[in-house]
Amino acid sequence: MGALSPRARRWTLLVCALAVAVLAYDLAFWAHLDRTDVLGSDFSASYIASTVWLHGGNLYDQALEIARHTALIPSGYHVDLPFITPPLTAVLVAPLTALDLPTAYRAFSLLQLLLLAGAVVVAVRAAPWPASTGPWLKRAAVLAALAGAGAWRLLLLGQWDGLSALSLALAYASWRRGDRGRAGAWLMGGALIAKPHLAIGLAVWLLAQRNRRALAGAAAGIAAVLAATLLLAGPAAIGGWIGSLRLSAGHSMPSTLSGLTGLFGSWIASDAAVQVLAAAGSVLALGACWLLGDRARRRPGLLEPSLAGATALSLLAAPHALTHDLALLAPALVWTAAWVACRPAAHRGLLVLLAGWVLLDVAARHQLDDAITTAPGRLVPLLLVAGAAAAAHACGLRLPGRRAATAAAVPLPSG
Repeated sequence: MGALSPRARRWTLLVCALAVAVLAYDLAFWAHLDRTDVLGSDFSASYIASTVWLHGGNLYDQALEIARHTALIPSGYHVDLPFITPPLTAVLVAPLTALDLPTAYRAFSLLQLLLLAGAVVVAVRAAPWPASTGPWLKRAAVLAALAGAGAWRLLLLGQWDGLSALSLALAYASWRRGDRGRAGAWLMGGALIAKPHLAIGLAVWLLAQRNRRALAGAAAGIAAVLAATLLLAGPAAIGGWIGSLRLSAGHSMPSTLSGLTGLFGSWIASDAAVQVLAAAGSVLALGACWLLGDRARRRPGLLEPSLAGATALSLLAAPHALTHDLALLAPALVWTAAWVACRPAAHRGLLVLLAGWVLLDVAARHQLDDAITTAPGRLVPLLLVAGAAAAAHACGLRLPGRRAATAAAVPLPSG
């Protein structure tokens, strides 16, 4: 892709201006949350659990934590926020317990947004942009990524996806540099700290690479997180977290979720049928992750669409994915934009990518995490399926019975 034409430059500046406006709105919305919203944020569950840990209590004593939480909020409000994240999250929040909960929430939310911004910056620096790419296209990609619904909900709820997105971006950057061991450690170790359920598809993608250094790095990353958990929280906390997984899986109504469970839950009233269909769909999604990983192994220049597709499929296959978890796609948008910019007809490809991102954002903001039971059902999973299909197409994967078109005619970066 050569230097931007005047028309493309206008489009780029328009994207930057709109993204800044959306970010300003999101920050203003967050700044004007009332005290009750803050005390009932998702972060408050980690905050309460951290105070329990500091006093030597059982991290997963849900009755104790709900009682402590209820004591903080105004009379007449109900709290249903059990602590169901891995034990290390409570340990990491401990320094913030020196602050009152509203102040700690503000600090933690901003920290997660900064971590997400860091993830996007890492991705934009590591991505294979054409040599002639000017700064404005990169700025547009960064701002569009940070203006997504995932980033907004992450900030609003005080969730952990900023940390998860940063570990994903660092894994990508390490892979681009050829440091497979560090890439595996970042990918799996980072996921285990707070959001392991979102990385199932990414783990399959990594296995499909069949790279010994990457697998050894992943094992080392997992071992390091487990060792830190045992040292700081103790083996009882690990057992408590494993016991809480069943509570985590059933805590949200299926029709509120953003993965395949949410898609089928918005179509079908029977929970049993939803679970069966979601399980079957997840197996297919994980199989697609394997195919994408194998394709990137054979053709390193397909790393960007392969890993982006696996990220979308991993969200689809997750048993519990909500709007804020879409923040993981922010660095994937950036490295995919760089890859598309290297292709023929790059301007059209970038417009298609931007249109898909805008559609995902509008759908996510429109439906949020509400229970959707009317046609066409939850839109976010459908758009994730479309994005994964586009990534598979870019990697040369086709449905059986159709001739697979090779990408040999298109020069690909070496990765």
